[in-house]
Amino acid sequence: MKSICLFLTIFVALLLCACISAPREQAPAFKTQPRDMRFSEVSFSIPEPARLVLKNGATVFLLEDSRLPALNVSIRFKGGSIYDPPDKRGLAEMCASLMKMGGTTTITAEQLDERMDFLSASIRVSADYESLSASLSVLSKDTDEGLKLLADVLLNPAFPEEKIALKKEWLAESLRRENDSPNTIAYREFRKLIYPSHPYGERVGANLDSLANIAREDLLAFHRNYFRPNNAIIGISGKFMKNELIAKLNSAFNGWNRNEVFFPQVPELQMQYQHSLNIVHRNLQQSTILVGHLGVERLNKDYFAINVLNNILGGGSFTSRLTSRVRSDEGLAYSVSSGFTFMRNPGFFRVYTQTKCETSWKAIGIILEEMERIRTEPVTDAELQDAKDAMINSYVFQFQTPSQIINQYMAVEFDGLPPDYLKTYTKNIAKLTQNDILNAANVYLKPDKCVILIAGNEDKLDIPTEILAKANKIQLEERDDK
Repeated sequence: MKSICLFLTIFVALLLCACISAPREQAPAFKTQPRDMRFSEVSFSIPEPARLVLKNGATVFLLEDSRLPALNVSIRFKGGSIYDPPDKRGLAEMCASLMKMGGTTTITAEQLDERMDFLSASIRVSADYESLSASLSVLSKDTDEGLKLLADVLLNPAFPEEKIALKKEWLAESLRRENDSPNTIAYREFRKLIYPSHPYGERVGANLDSLANIAREDLLAFHRNYFRPNNAIIGISGKFMKNELIAKLNSAFNGWNRNEVFFPQVPELQMQYQHSLNIVHRNLQQSTILVGHLGVERLNKDYFAINVLNNILGGGSFTSRLTSRVRSDEGLAYSVSSGFTFMRNPGFFRVYTQTKCETSWKAIGIILEEMERIRTEPVTDAELQDAKDAMINSYVFQFQTPSQIINQYMAVEFDGLPPDYLKTYTKNIAKLTQNDILNAANVYLKPDKCVILIAGNEDKLDIPTEILAKANKIQLEERDDK
Protein backbone atom coordinates (compact mmCIF):
# COMPACT_ATOMS: atom_id res chain seq x y z
CA MET A 1 0.00 0.00 0.00
CA LYS A 2 2.80 2.42 0.90
CA SER A 3 4.49 1.75 -2.44
CA ILE A 4 1.28 2.53 -4.33
CA CYS A 5 0.82 5.83 -2.46
CA LEU A 6 4.46 6.76 -3.12
CA PHE A 7 4.04 5.99 -6.81
CA LEU A 8 0.92 8.16 -7.05
CA THR A 9 2.62 11.05 -5.26
CA ILE A 10 5.62 10.94 -7.62
CA PHE A 11 3.31 10.70 -10.65
CA VAL A 12 1.24 13.75 -9.64
CA ALA A 13 4.39 15.76 -8.90
CA LEU A 14 5.86 14.95 -12.32
CA LEU A 15 2.56 15.83 -13.99
CA LEU A 16 2.46 19.23 -12.24
CA CYS A 17 6.04 19.95 -13.22
CA ALA A 18 5.25 19.12 -16.82
CA CYS A 19 2.26 21.45 -16.77
CA ILE A 20 4.28 24.28 -15.23
CA SER A 21 7.23 23.92 -17.57
CA ALA A 22 5.16 23.46 -20.72
CA PRO A 23 5.12 26.64 -22.79
CA ARG A 24 1.75 28.40 -22.63
CA GLU A 25 0.02 29.05 -25.88
CA GLN A 26 -0.33 32.77 -26.44
CA ALA A 27 -3.85 34.16 -26.79
CA PRO A 28 -4.48 35.39 -30.30
CA ALA A 29 -3.98 39.13 -30.66
CA PHE A 30 -6.92 41.01 -32.17
CA LYS A 31 -5.88 43.28 -34.98
CA THR A 32 -9.16 45.26 -34.69
CA GLN A 33 -10.39 46.66 -31.40
CA PRO A 34 -14.10 46.10 -30.60
CA ARG A 35 -14.96 49.82 -30.87
CA ASP A 36 -13.40 49.89 -34.34
CA MET A 37 -15.37 46.94 -35.67
CA ARG A 38 -17.90 47.70 -38.39
CA PHE A 39 -20.82 45.52 -39.34
CA SER A 40 -23.20 45.46 -42.25
CA GLU A 41 -26.01 47.99 -42.17
CA VAL A 42 -29.05 46.99 -40.14
CA SER A 43 -31.93 46.40 -42.50
CA PHE A 44 -35.50 45.78 -41.47
CA SER A 45 -38.92 46.33 -42.92
CA ILE A 46 -41.48 48.29 -40.93
CA PRO A 47 -44.93 46.68 -41.15
CA GLU A 48 -47.47 49.14 -42.52
CA PRO A 49 -50.90 49.20 -40.89
CA ALA A 50 -54.11 49.76 -42.79
CA ARG A 51 -55.35 53.33 -42.57
CA LEU A 52 -58.99 54.33 -42.95
CA VAL A 53 -61.35 57.10 -41.92
CA LEU A 54 -64.70 56.18 -40.35
CA LYS A 55 -67.92 57.94 -41.31
CA ASN A 56 -67.82 59.93 -38.09
CA GLY A 57 -64.39 61.36 -39.04
CA ALA A 58 -62.14 59.24 -36.81
CA THR A 59 -58.83 58.22 -38.39
CA VAL A 60 -58.05 54.54 -37.71
CA PHE A 61 -54.86 52.48 -38.05
CA LEU A 62 -55.20 48.69 -37.96
CA LEU A 63 -52.38 46.16 -37.62
CA GLU A 64 -53.28 42.49 -37.40
CA ASP A 65 -51.08 40.17 -35.33
CA SER A 66 -52.28 36.66 -34.54
CA ARG A 67 -49.38 35.61 -32.30
CA LEU A 68 -51.21 36.54 -29.11
CA PRO A 69 -54.98 36.43 -28.48
CA ALA A 70 -55.10 40.05 -27.34
CA LEU A 71 -56.26 43.43 -28.58
CA ASN A 72 -54.68 46.81 -27.85
CA VAL A 73 -56.45 50.07 -28.62
CA SER A 74 -54.91 53.54 -28.39
CA ILE A 75 -56.77 56.79 -29.06
CA ARG A 76 -55.23 60.24 -29.22
CA PHE A 77 -57.05 63.57 -29.33
CA LYS A 78 -55.70 67.04 -29.93
CA GLY A 79 -56.22 68.90 -26.65
CA GLY A 80 -54.41 69.05 -23.35
CA SER A 81 -53.42 71.45 -20.62
CA ILE A 82 -52.23 74.28 -22.89
CA TYR A 83 -55.92 74.96 -23.58
CA ASP A 84 -56.91 75.16 -19.90
CA PRO A 85 -58.39 78.53 -18.87
CA PRO A 86 -55.78 80.46 -16.82
CA ASP A 87 -57.93 80.31 -13.68
CA LYS A 88 -58.72 76.61 -14.16
CA ARG A 89 -55.32 75.03 -14.64
CA GLY A 90 -55.58 71.25 -14.47
CA LEU A 91 -58.99 71.03 -16.13
CA ALA A 92 -57.73 68.71 -18.91
CA GLU A 93 -55.97 66.36 -16.49
CA MET A 94 -58.91 66.28 -14.09
CA CYS A 95 -61.40 65.60 -16.87
CA ALA A 96 -59.30 62.75 -18.30
CA SER A 97 -58.71 61.01 -14.98
CA LEU A 98 -62.33 61.36 -13.82
CA MET A 99 -63.69 59.81 -17.01
CA LYS A 100 -62.45 56.44 -15.73
CA MET A 101 -62.34 57.18 -12.00
CA GLY A 102 -65.90 58.57 -11.93
CA GLY A 103 -67.64 55.86 -13.90
CA THR A 104 -70.27 56.49 -16.58
CA THR A 105 -73.98 57.25 -16.75
CA THR A 106 -74.62 53.51 -17.16
CA ILE A 107 -72.06 51.90 -14.82
CA THR A 108 -70.43 53.06 -11.60
CA ALA A 109 -66.68 53.30 -11.24
CA GLU A 110 -66.69 50.35 -8.83
CA GLN A 111 -68.72 48.19 -11.21
CA LEU A 112 -66.43 49.18 -14.08
CA ASP A 113 -63.34 48.20 -12.10
CA GLU A 114 -64.88 44.86 -11.14
CA ARG A 115 -65.78 44.12 -14.75
CA MET A 116 -62.32 45.05 -16.02
CA ASP A 117 -60.71 42.82 -13.38
CA PHE A 118 -62.96 39.92 -14.42
CA LEU A 119 -61.91 40.41 -18.06
CA SER A 120 -58.22 40.87 -17.16
CA ALA A 121 -58.51 44.12 -19.11
CA SER A 122 -57.58 47.74 -18.53
CA ILE A 123 -58.83 51.15 -19.61
CA ARG A 124 -56.85 54.36 -19.11
CA VAL A 125 -57.49 58.00 -19.94
CA SER A 126 -54.83 60.70 -19.48
CA ALA A 127 -53.78 64.21 -20.51
CA ASP A 128 -50.51 65.97 -21.25
CA TYR A 129 -49.65 69.41 -22.58
CA GLU A 130 -50.92 68.98 -26.13
CA SER A 131 -52.97 65.79 -26.28
CA LEU A 132 -55.54 63.62 -24.57
CA SER A 133 -55.10 59.84 -24.66
CA ALA A 134 -57.19 56.76 -24.02
CA SER A 135 -56.30 53.08 -24.20
CA LEU A 136 -57.81 49.63 -23.91
CA SER A 137 -56.08 46.30 -23.40
CA VAL A 138 -58.31 43.22 -23.58
CA LEU A 139 -58.28 39.59 -24.69
CA SER A 140 -59.44 39.13 -28.27
CA LYS A 141 -62.34 36.94 -27.19
CA ASP A 142 -63.69 39.88 -25.18
CA THR A 143 -63.30 42.46 -27.94
CA ASP A 144 -67.02 43.28 -28.14
CA GLU A 145 -67.40 44.00 -24.44
CA GLY A 146 -64.04 45.74 -24.18
CA LEU A 147 -64.90 48.16 -26.99
CA LYS A 148 -68.32 48.86 -25.52
CA LEU A 149 -66.83 49.65 -22.11
CA LEU A 150 -64.21 51.92 -23.69
CA ALA A 151 -66.90 53.69 -25.73
CA ASP A 152 -69.02 54.13 -22.60
CA VAL A 153 -66.09 55.75 -20.75
CA LEU A 154 -65.33 58.09 -23.65
CA LEU A 155 -68.89 59.02 -24.56
CA ASN A 156 -70.79 58.96 -21.27
CA PRO A 157 -68.65 60.00 -18.30
CA ALA A 158 -70.74 60.77 -15.23
CA PHE A 159 -68.44 63.11 -13.30
CA PRO A 160 -70.22 62.51 -9.96
CA GLU A 161 -69.69 65.24 -7.38
CA GLU A 162 -68.32 62.85 -4.76
CA LYS A 163 -65.60 61.64 -7.15
CA ILE A 164 -64.73 65.21 -8.10
CA ALA A 165 -64.31 66.06 -4.42
CA LEU A 166 -62.17 62.97 -3.86
CA LYS A 167 -59.96 63.81 -6.87
CA LYS A 168 -59.47 67.35 -5.57
CA GLU A 169 -58.55 66.02 -2.15
CA TRP A 170 -55.91 63.71 -3.64
CA LEU A 171 -54.49 66.50 -5.79
CA ALA A 172 -54.33 68.93 -2.90
CA GLU A 173 -52.43 66.41 -0.79
CA SER A 174 -50.01 65.73 -3.65
CA LEU A 175 -49.42 69.45 -4.15
CA ARG A 176 -48.70 69.94 -0.46
CA ARG A 177 -45.97 67.33 -0.61
CA GLU A 178 -44.32 68.12 -3.94
CA ASN A 179 -41.69 70.37 -2.33
CA ASP A 180 -40.30 67.23 -0.71
CA SER A 181 -38.80 66.25 -4.07
CA PRO A 182 -35.77 68.24 -5.33
CA ASN A 183 -36.38 67.01 -8.89
CA THR A 184 -39.99 68.16 -8.82
CA ILE A 185 -38.95 71.56 -7.50
CA ALA A 186 -36.19 71.95 -10.07
CA TYR A 187 -38.25 71.09 -13.15
CA ARG A 188 -41.31 73.04 -11.95
CA GLU A 189 -39.33 76.23 -11.34
CA PHE A 190 -37.20 75.72 -14.46
CA ARG A 191 -40.31 75.58 -16.66
CA LYS A 192 -41.59 78.82 -15.10
CA LEU A 193 -38.30 80.53 -15.93
CA ILE A 194 -38.18 79.21 -19.50
CA TYR A 195 -41.85 79.94 -20.22
CA PRO A 196 -42.98 83.03 -18.30
CA SER A 197 -46.67 83.80 -18.96
CA HIS A 198 -47.17 80.74 -21.16
CA PRO A 199 -49.07 77.44 -20.52
CA TYR A 200 -45.87 75.44 -21.17
CA GLY A 201 -44.57 76.97 -17.96
CA GLU A 202 -47.44 75.51 -15.94
CA ARG A 203 -47.85 71.96 -14.71
CA VAL A 204 -50.25 69.66 -16.53
CA GLY A 205 -52.26 69.19 -13.33
CA ALA A 206 -54.05 71.74 -11.19
CA ASN A 207 -52.50 74.06 -8.63
CA LEU A 208 -53.89 74.85 -5.19
CA ASP A 209 -55.52 78.05 -6.43
CA SER A 210 -57.19 76.56 -9.51
CA LEU A 211 -58.60 73.47 -7.79
CA ALA A 212 -61.44 75.39 -6.21
CA ASN A 213 -62.42 76.95 -9.56
CA ILE A 214 -63.04 73.67 -11.42
CA ALA A 215 -66.68 72.59 -11.27
CA ARG A 216 -68.61 69.68 -12.75
CA GLU A 217 -70.01 71.94 -15.49
CA ASP A 218 -66.44 72.75 -16.58
CA LEU A 219 -65.62 69.05 -16.89
CA LEU A 220 -68.76 68.36 -18.93
CA ALA A 221 -68.04 71.28 -21.27
CA PHE A 222 -64.41 70.24 -21.73
CA HIS A 223 -65.46 66.68 -22.51
CA ARG A 224 -68.12 67.75 -25.02
CA ASN A 225 -65.64 69.90 -26.90
CA TYR A 226 -62.54 67.74 -27.25
CA PHE A 227 -63.66 64.10 -27.18
CA ARG A 228 -65.04 64.08 -30.71
CA PRO A 229 -64.38 61.41 -33.37
CA ASN A 230 -63.19 63.96 -35.94
CA ASN A 231 -60.55 64.97 -33.38
CA ALA A 232 -59.44 61.37 -32.79
CA ILE A 233 -56.70 59.10 -34.11
CA ILE A 234 -57.36 55.45 -33.24
CA GLY A 235 -54.74 52.71 -33.40
CA ILE A 236 -55.62 49.04 -32.96
CA SER A 237 -53.25 46.08 -32.97
CA GLY A 238 -53.65 42.42 -32.10
CA LYS A 239 -55.62 39.39 -33.13
CA PHE A 240 -58.69 40.36 -35.15
CA MET A 241 -60.29 40.19 -38.57
CA LYS A 242 -60.26 43.60 -40.20
CA ASN A 243 -63.82 43.75 -41.53
CA GLU A 244 -65.24 42.26 -38.35
CA LEU A 245 -63.38 44.74 -36.19
CA ILE A 246 -64.56 47.74 -38.22
CA ALA A 247 -68.14 46.54 -37.77
CA LYS A 248 -67.57 46.17 -34.02
CA LEU A 249 -66.07 49.66 -33.83
CA ASN A 250 -69.07 51.17 -35.59
CA SER A 251 -71.41 49.27 -33.29
CA ALA A 252 -69.60 50.15 -30.05
CA PHE A 253 -69.25 53.84 -30.93
CA ASN A 254 -72.70 54.22 -32.44
CA GLY A 255 -73.93 57.71 -31.62
CA TRP A 256 -70.43 59.21 -31.39
CA ASN A 257 -71.03 62.12 -33.70
CA ARG A 258 -68.62 64.56 -35.29
CA ASN A 259 -68.74 68.18 -34.25
CA GLU A 260 -66.56 71.24 -34.63
CA VAL A 261 -63.85 71.37 -31.96
CA PHE A 262 -63.01 74.76 -30.50
CA PHE A 263 -59.37 75.33 -29.57
CA PRO A 264 -58.83 78.40 -27.38
CA GLN A 265 -56.17 80.87 -28.41
CA VAL A 266 -52.82 79.97 -26.83
CA PRO A 267 -50.57 82.93 -25.93
CA GLU A 268 -47.86 83.47 -28.49
CA LEU A 269 -44.52 82.15 -27.33
CA GLN A 270 -41.89 84.84 -27.20
CA MET A 271 -38.52 83.50 -28.38
CA GLN A 272 -36.46 85.30 -25.77
CA TYR A 273 -33.16 84.10 -24.34
CA GLN A 274 -31.90 85.76 -21.19
CA HIS A 275 -29.12 84.43 -18.98
CA SER A 276 -30.01 84.05 -15.31
CA LEU A 277 -28.75 82.26 -12.21
CA ASN A 278 -31.54 81.02 -9.95
CA ILE A 279 -31.21 79.35 -6.57
CA VAL A 280 -33.80 77.44 -4.59
CA HIS A 281 -32.47 76.99 -1.08
CA ARG A 282 -33.01 73.51 0.35
CA ASN A 283 -31.12 72.10 3.28
CA LEU A 284 -29.57 69.24 1.33
CA GLN A 285 -26.07 67.87 0.86
CA GLN A 286 -26.59 67.48 -2.89
CA SER A 287 -27.78 70.04 -5.41
CA THR A 288 -30.07 69.39 -8.35
CA ILE A 289 -29.00 71.38 -11.41
CA LEU A 290 -30.75 72.34 -14.64
CA VAL A 291 -29.06 74.40 -17.35
CA GLY A 292 -30.89 75.29 -20.55
CA HIS A 293 -33.02 77.57 -22.68
CA LEU A 294 -35.85 77.61 -25.21
CA GLY A 295 -35.52 74.92 -27.85
CA VAL A 296 -37.26 74.01 -31.09
CA GLU A 297 -40.60 72.79 -32.38
CA ARG A 298 -41.24 69.18 -33.47
CA LEU A 299 -41.37 70.05 -37.17
CA ASN A 300 -38.04 71.87 -37.16
CA LYS A 301 -36.15 71.32 -40.42
CA ASP A 302 -32.97 70.40 -38.53
CA TYR A 303 -34.64 67.80 -36.31
CA PHE A 304 -32.24 64.98 -37.24
CA ALA A 305 -29.09 67.08 -36.87
CA ILE A 306 -30.32 68.34 -33.48
CA ASN A 307 -30.82 64.78 -32.24
CA VAL A 308 -27.36 63.64 -33.35
CA LEU A 309 -25.86 66.79 -31.84
CA ASN A 310 -27.56 66.04 -28.54
CA ASN A 311 -26.44 62.40 -28.64
CA ILE A 312 -22.80 63.51 -28.86
CA LEU A 313 -23.14 66.25 -26.26
CA GLY A 314 -24.95 64.43 -23.49
CA GLY A 315 -27.92 62.46 -24.71
CA GLY A 316 -26.18 59.27 -25.71
CA SER A 317 -24.10 56.65 -23.94
CA PHE A 318 -21.39 56.91 -21.29
CA THR A 319 -19.07 58.15 -24.04
CA SER A 320 -20.97 61.43 -24.52
CA ARG A 321 -18.92 64.54 -23.90
CA LEU A 322 -20.75 65.65 -20.78
CA THR A 323 -20.62 62.21 -19.20
CA SER A 324 -16.94 61.82 -20.05
CA ARG A 325 -16.00 65.09 -18.40
CA VAL A 326 -18.45 65.52 -15.51
CA ARG A 327 -18.58 61.87 -14.45
CA SER A 328 -15.51 60.05 -15.75
CA ASP A 329 -12.83 62.76 -15.68
CA GLU A 330 -13.92 64.90 -12.73
CA GLY A 331 -16.03 62.45 -10.73
CA LEU A 332 -18.56 65.17 -9.93
CA ALA A 333 -21.76 63.26 -10.57
CA TYR A 334 -23.08 59.76 -11.09
CA SER A 335 -25.00 60.87 -14.17
CA VAL A 336 -25.42 63.89 -16.39
CA SER A 337 -27.65 64.17 -19.42
CA SER A 338 -28.86 66.62 -22.03
CA GLY A 339 -32.03 66.65 -24.08
CA PHE A 340 -34.42 68.59 -26.29
CA THR A 341 -38.17 68.40 -25.75
CA PHE A 342 -40.07 68.62 -29.04
CA MET A 343 -43.59 70.07 -29.08
CA ARG A 344 -45.90 71.88 -31.51
CA ASN A 345 -44.44 75.16 -30.27
CA PRO A 346 -40.76 75.37 -29.33
CA GLY A 347 -39.88 73.05 -26.48
CA PHE A 348 -36.77 73.49 -24.40
CA PHE A 349 -33.19 72.28 -24.17
CA ARG A 350 -31.81 71.26 -20.81
CA VAL A 351 -28.80 69.65 -19.15
CA TYR A 352 -29.55 67.86 -15.89
CA THR A 353 -27.26 66.60 -13.16
CA GLN A 354 -26.90 66.23 -9.42
CA THR A 355 -23.68 66.82 -7.51
CA LYS A 356 -22.39 67.88 -4.10
CA CYS A 357 -23.33 71.45 -3.24
CA GLU A 358 -19.62 72.21 -2.93
CA THR A 359 -18.97 71.26 -6.58
CA SER A 360 -22.11 72.70 -8.21
CA TRP A 361 -20.49 75.73 -9.83
CA LYS A 362 -17.62 73.63 -11.10
CA ALA A 363 -20.05 71.20 -12.75
CA ILE A 364 -21.99 74.08 -14.31
CA GLY A 365 -18.77 75.54 -15.68
CA ILE A 366 -17.93 72.27 -17.41
CA ILE A 367 -21.44 72.01 -18.87
CA LEU A 368 -21.21 75.51 -20.36
CA GLU A 369 -17.68 74.81 -21.65
CA GLU A 370 -18.85 71.71 -23.48
CA MET A 371 -21.85 73.52 -24.94
CA GLU A 372 -19.49 76.18 -26.29
CA ARG A 373 -16.88 73.69 -27.50
CA ILE A 374 -19.34 71.78 -29.66
CA ARG A 375 -20.33 75.11 -31.26
CA THR A 376 -16.76 76.06 -32.14
CA GLU A 377 -15.04 72.75 -32.92
CA PRO A 378 -16.37 70.18 -35.39
CA VAL A 379 -17.14 66.83 -33.79
CA THR A 380 -14.67 64.10 -34.67
CA ASP A 381 -15.31 61.48 -37.34
CA ALA A 382 -15.50 58.83 -34.63
CA GLU A 383 -18.00 60.81 -32.53
CA LEU A 384 -20.25 61.43 -35.48
CA GLN A 385 -20.13 57.83 -36.68
CA ASP A 386 -20.72 56.42 -33.19
CA ALA A 387 -23.73 58.70 -32.66
CA LYS A 388 -25.26 57.88 -36.04
CA ASP A 389 -24.65 54.16 -35.56
CA ALA A 390 -26.23 54.23 -32.11
CA MET A 391 -29.35 56.00 -33.32
CA ILE A 392 -29.73 53.92 -36.48
CA ASN A 393 -29.07 50.59 -34.76
CA SER A 394 -31.44 51.36 -31.89
CA TYR A 395 -34.23 52.45 -34.25
CA VAL A 396 -35.40 48.87 -34.72
CA PHE A 397 -36.23 48.63 -31.02
CA GLN A 398 -39.00 51.19 -31.48
CA PHE A 399 -40.89 48.60 -33.54
CA GLN A 400 -40.63 45.49 -31.38
CA THR A 401 -44.35 45.04 -30.76
CA PRO A 402 -47.47 45.71 -32.84
CA SER A 403 -48.51 48.35 -30.28
CA GLN A 404 -45.22 50.19 -30.73
CA ILE A 405 -45.60 50.11 -34.50
CA ILE A 406 -49.14 51.48 -34.30
CA ASN A 407 -48.07 54.23 -31.91
CA GLN A 408 -45.30 55.30 -34.29
CA TYR A 409 -47.78 55.73 -37.15
CA MET A 410 -50.21 57.55 -34.86
CA ALA A 411 -47.45 59.96 -33.84
CA VAL A 412 -46.62 60.69 -37.49
CA GLU A 413 -50.28 61.46 -38.15
CA PHE A 414 -50.72 63.52 -34.97
CA ASP A 415 -47.57 65.60 -35.47
CA GLY A 416 -48.19 66.22 -39.17
CA LEU A 417 -44.95 64.55 -40.29
CA PRO A 418 -44.37 63.42 -43.90
CA PRO A 419 -46.01 60.06 -44.72
CA ASP A 420 -42.60 58.50 -45.46
CA TYR A 421 -41.03 59.75 -42.21
CA LEU A 422 -40.58 56.32 -40.62
CA LYS A 423 -39.12 54.75 -43.75
CA THR A 424 -36.63 57.56 -44.40
CA TYR A 425 -35.58 58.06 -40.76
CA THR A 426 -32.32 56.12 -40.92
CA LYS A 427 -31.34 57.70 -44.25
CA ASN A 428 -31.85 61.16 -42.80
CA ILE A 429 -29.54 60.26 -39.92
CA ALA A 430 -26.92 58.54 -42.07
CA LYS A 431 -26.43 61.47 -44.46
CA LEU A 432 -25.54 64.02 -41.75
CA THR A 433 -22.07 65.54 -41.86
CA GLN A 434 -19.79 67.21 -39.33
CA ASN A 435 -20.75 70.55 -40.82
CA ASP A 436 -24.45 69.80 -40.25
CA ILE A 437 -23.78 69.18 -36.57
CA LEU A 438 -21.65 72.31 -36.23
CA ASN A 439 -24.33 74.44 -37.88
CA ALA A 440 -27.04 72.99 -35.65
CA ALA A 441 -24.95 73.62 -32.55
CA ASN A 442 -24.39 77.25 -33.56
CA VAL A 443 -28.08 77.85 -34.19
CA TYR A 444 -29.73 75.89 -31.37
CA LEU A 445 -27.27 75.95 -28.44
CA LYS A 446 -26.84 79.22 -26.55
CA PRO A 447 -24.45 78.71 -23.62
CA ASP A 448 -24.16 82.45 -22.98
CA LYS A 449 -27.95 82.79 -22.63
CA CYS A 450 -28.75 79.82 -20.40
CA VAL A 451 -31.16 79.75 -17.52
CA ILE A 452 -29.29 78.09 -14.64
CA LEU A 453 -31.25 76.68 -11.74
CA ILE A 454 -29.75 75.12 -8.61
CA ALA A 455 -31.88 73.49 -5.93
CA GLY A 456 -29.54 72.96 -2.98
CA ASN A 457 -28.00 74.40 0.16
CA GLU A 458 -27.09 77.98 -0.71
CA ASP A 459 -24.61 78.20 2.17
CA LYS A 460 -22.52 75.35 0.75
CA LEU A 461 -22.48 76.27 -2.94
CA ASP A 462 -19.07 76.94 -4.49
CA ILE A 463 -20.33 80.03 -6.32
CA PRO A 464 -18.10 83.12 -6.13
CA THR A 465 -19.52 85.68 -3.70
CA GLU A 466 -19.90 88.44 -6.29
CA ILE A 467 -21.89 86.10 -8.59
CA LEU A 468 -23.99 84.66 -5.79
CA ALA A 469 -24.99 88.17 -4.74
CA LYS A 470 -26.62 88.75 -8.15
CA ALA A 471 -28.49 85.42 -8.24
CA ASN A 472 -32.27 85.28 -8.21
CA LYS A 473 -33.34 83.61 -4.96
CA ILE A 474 -36.57 81.70 -5.50
CA GLN A 475 -38.75 81.55 -2.40
CA LEU A 476 -41.01 78.50 -2.29
CA GLU A 477 -44.41 78.57 -0.75
CA GLU A 478 -44.08 76.32 2.28
CA ARG A 479 -47.25 74.27 2.49
CA ASP A 480 -48.44 72.63 5.67
CA ASP A 481 -50.12 69.24 5.68
CA LYS A 482 -53.33 70.34 7.27
